[in-house]
Amino acid sequence: MEWIVELAGWIGAFGLLLCFYMNASGKWSSQSPAYIYLNLFAAALLTFNSWATGSWHFVMINVFWMLVSLQAIWKRSRKTSV
Repeated sequence: MEWIVELAGWIGAFGLLLCFYMNASGKWSSQSPAYIYLNLFAAALLTFNSWATGSWHFVMINVFWMLVSLQAIWKRSRKTSV
């Protein structure tokens, strides 16, 4: 189980850094589906890792990150359905 927690943390960290790089380099906008969904996935992995290791302050940060991503998904879905 420990290796799954560790792997989730590394994949999550890589995902968030990739989103940051792609946005900062102008390859993805902060409203692009790839950016939003990868942020959500990465934050979920990091939340799992933080919870499993007892890093409660990082759980809070990553849950917030997930909520922001979910809000962006919800806003996008409302725009396309109207």
